[in-house]
Amino acid sequence: MKKARENEKTNQVIVKLEDNNKIENIIKDSKYKVKLLTYLENINAYLLECENIEECEELLINLNSADSVSYAEMNYIRNE
Repeated sequence: MKKARENEKTNQVIVKLEDNNKIENIIKDSKYKVKLLTYLENINAYLLECENIEECEELLINLNSADSVSYAEMNYIRNE
């Protein structure tokens, strides 16, 4: 698998929650300033925006260790 270059990263995170969890609780409990952009219905996940890429990287560490989150990954720019 190819590793993402720095210029392919964004300040957005895709988050899929375990059943019966609410994205509002994830946002409220975060120590970072996070904004909900949209719900991705086709994959049952949420798109969140951080203030910068560095905060997104730190947020991902926290989200991936949370029991309420089944998946969290940075939203990368796709270059073809």
